[in-house]
Amino acid sequence: MSTNNPIPEFHLPTKVYFGAGAISSLSLPKGMVLVVRSASMSGGPLQELYDIGTKASAEYHVITKSPGEPHSTDINETFARCPKDIEAVVGIGGGSTLDFAKALALLYVSGGSIEEYEFGPATITGALPLFLIPTTCGTGSEVTPYCVINNSATKRKYTLSHQSLRPVQAAIDPELLKGLPIRTQLATALDAFTHCLEALLHRSGNRLVDPISEAGLRIAWKRIGPTPAGGASQEVRNDLAILSLYGGISIAHNRTGLIHTLSVAFAEFCDLPHGLLNAYLTEYALQHNLAGYNGRLATVISSMTGRDIATDAEALAIVSDWLHKSIDTDTADHAFTIVGDQGRIVRRILQDKGLSGVSHGIIDEASLNATVARILS
Repeated sequence: MSTNNPIPEFHLPTKVYFGAGAISSLSLPKGMVLVVRSASMSGGPLQELYDIGTKASAEYHVITKSPGEPHSTDINETFARCPKDIEAVVGIGGGSTLDFAKALALLYVSGGSIEEYEFGPATITGALPLFLIPTTCGTGSEVTPYCVINNSATKRKYTLSHQSLRPVQAAIDPELLKGLPIRTQLATALDAFTHCLEALLHRSGNRLVDPISEAGLRIAWKRIGPTPAGGASQEVRNDLAILSLYGGISIAHNRTGLIHTLSVAFAEFCDLPHGLLNAYLTEYALQHNLAGYNGRLATVISSMTGRDIATDAEALAIVSDWLHKSIDTDTADHAFTIVGDQGRIVRRILQDKGLSGVSHGIIDEASLNATVARILS
């Protein structure tokens, strides 16, 4: 019997090494390897990377990415200074560093400037082999085909997607989270939480991945919240690294929904870290879609919390209260009031042409104006 619905599939082409010392398991190619590192990365992890490169007869050209999200001007200028005889790209750092590495790998094969891929005319034809080492616990970029860029001229954040942006190998070492500032730990873990949540709430999502997304939500419920002054334990670090991985797998198979689209639209109007902004906007996105869930939200949050939740409204109240308490563990001097251009924000949301196929709520100018107005009030 044939149907018009696509057949779900599960494919994880990235070979993932997980655990203490995972970097040593990477298999780098011979020749010149471009290493993109975050400014805070030094010491043991880099030495592990250099050691395996020596064994593989690889040479290194190392660049240090400046703090902050990847901007198109920085990417283009960096690429112009890089050697051209590069065989592979290694990224070691947080999500913005991994995206920066992906963008450079793309330009080596597909050419042009990175902003030409936002609306065209350029088309992605491929990227150099990618080897990624995350040092935070949220983006999941090490297993996704996505690369998030900020257009330096327009201030518009956009996502590139191509199978060549999936890394060949990834090394996830939870010990790299040791010493991660609590604020960064919280922000990145909340990002992973929203990845798992939106995958499960995808209106026509790939249900084969649901068990992974559900496991991620249960870790988030258990681990996100006040962190001891001395930092997280090894057990907590392991769980947060797994949460990040599960979040990445979730969005690699089910695209994100209204939470992330709102976040992209609001990003230029605030300096909140991406994960914290996602968490702040989650309540509004769920409220926008509430009438269309038909029990799905209650089912998802019941699985997350282990509680028997009867209605979507009750589920919304529980997850909103939990997020408010989690965000309150952030620095007390941060104000979560956002001021922005309502019309510009709504127009940016409407540019996401695939959102109506994901969202359980109505996606039109009138309904989005109402939601954005609530956020700005």
